[in-house]
Amino acid sequence: MAIPPSSFSISMLTGALSLSDLRDKSRHFKKEDFLTLQRFSFDCTRALTPSGEAYSASGGVISATVRMMNPDSYKEFYERLGSTEQKPMSFIFDASFSAGELSSCEGGIVVEGYVVDIEESYHADTDKQMLLTFRFRFTSLTFLGENNNGNVTFSIY
Repeated sequence: MAIPPSSFSISMLTGALSLSDLRDKSRHFKKEDFLTLQRFSFDCTRALTPSGEAYSASGGVISATVRMMNPDSYKEFYERLGSTEQKPMSFIFDASFSAGELSSCEGGIVVEGYVVDIEESYHADTDKQMLLTFRFRFTSLTFLGENNNGNVTFSIY
């Protein structure tokens, strides 16, 4: 009897995005390094062998919408859209900043992969912000968080 693939989805309504790798401990992340997430979701599927071992970890897709404070912020997204090189992105949730630098967050995800689609929108009747919706095909995913013993990091791809 074949075991069906495992699937999971996570959706968050708020958070922040950095176009850098939060696992880089040599770097100090400033508040202006982050874009406000308006919408975030990801889906990934892993197949299992008959004995329950995971295989075929091909990654998944993240869909997100970020608020853009100025049009210059679009440049990095469009450069990544045309790139064939995998690059990291970090999503954090319930972040705290001290003296303008990231001091803690409830949890996060660091992914590596490719921007595969971009859509822009501007709604003058809301808060006059430009929104950018993108899809990101990831090949690796690392969860970041804390437990009672301190920081926890684990990768599923």
